[in-house]
Amino acid sequence: MWHALLIALIVWQHTAQPYRTDGGIRLDVLDPGLWSGWIWPILAGLVGLVTLDAIRAVRVWTRALAVWSVCAEAAFALPLAWVLHRQEFFNPDFLSDVNGGWQTPDSFYTVAVAGVLAVGAGEVVKRFREARG
Repeated sequence: MWHALLIALIVWQHTAQPYRTDGGIRLDVLDPGLWSGWIWPILAGLVGLVTLDAIRAVRVWTRALAVWSVCAEAAFALPLAWVLHRQEFFNPDFLSDVNGGWQTPDSFYTVAVAGVLAVGAGEVVKRFREARG
């Protein structure tokens, strides 16, 4: 369910532009430039994870499904970690308005990248444990 919610939130924030500046300008929260590149593998990975979640709900988890889970998790987590590392995840206009000119420290992005990779690795380990049990 979580992966499907992430897909919906990503698409919604792009189409609805939910953030409004004090001047009434509507902005994407995520960098609009992602839509011409990096968002697509991230979304493809999420679609793969949603598909595997649905399969897992109706079927016994196998080693082959765990391998597919690694592929889907990598398709999602690696591009996301790269975009965060390059500090291209959030819309610069959004950050400027929210932060009032304060720069987000590099350590925030370092922790975010480490978190994405750690959660992804933990999910992979969990799926292989489920396949054994």
